[in-house]
Amino acid sequence: MKSTFEAENIVRGYTAMDRLQKPEQTILSLLRERLGYMKMLDIGVGGGRTTVHFAPLVRQYVGVDYAANMVKACEERFSDREDHISFGEADARYMNQFPAGSFDFVLFSYNGIDNISHDDRLLALKEINRVGKSGGVFAFSTHNLRSLHKVYKIKFYKNPKKLAYQILSYFLLIWLNGFPGKHQRKPYTIVNDGTHRFGLKMYYIQPEYQIKQLEASGFCNIRLFSVSTGHEIDPAKLDQVVDDGWIYYLCEIE
Repeated sequence: MKSTFEAENIVRGYTAMDRLQKPEQTILSLLRERLGYMKMLDIGVGGGRTTVHFAPLVRQYVGVDYAANMVKACEERFSDREDHISFGEADARYMNQFPAGSFDFVLFSYNGIDNISHDDRLLALKEINRVGKSGGVFAFSTHNLRSLHKVYKIKFYKNPKKLAYQILSYFLLIWLNGFPGKHQRKPYTIVNDGTHRFGLKMYYIQPEYQIKQLEASGFCNIRLFSVSTGHEIDPAKLDQVVDDGWIYYLCEIE
């Protein structure tokens, strides 16, 4: 997994990104009045997509990534950064360089938490809770298991090469993971969904189970947001959340 994100073409692609996703825009708006007082940890910062928007607004900004080349790209991209902005390497499971209660706001965007195993995910959530201040906030996105069937859909292109790749991808998905129905009733699953040309396995989770996972890790007041609209999702209607490939969660650190 680490070697994928160290690759030059992947780093270059992430460095070119600068737009917030709709739920990220919503979360920024919700926190805007508080950001000026917050010390922020941006985990899985990648090429600095979220840095562009959050770093100028917070009291202190620390962007970290597991991949050294991503950190290097951020340092180069923001070479003229102000003193309150810094970057470094970190493993979300073991952030021993940060004392307990260091951050008012922790962000783990773009499904970065989905690149690790189930046990490591639980370690990461516990560690995020540790480095976050009581009463602070944690926001992240994760793949929605209810939407897994959409990954298998073939997009019909006029370009024969693109169409051929779509058909090949469909059969690779079945060969690597089985049919989507095999996974739909599980609380979570890990599949190779074709990300970075089938270079990674991804964690998909039911929204109800994600809420329980967060509560068990010491988070409360959990809110969900649609990646397609940015609107808050009614917890009473989670059985209808099938169109969002992933969901953003905003919660409080106990």
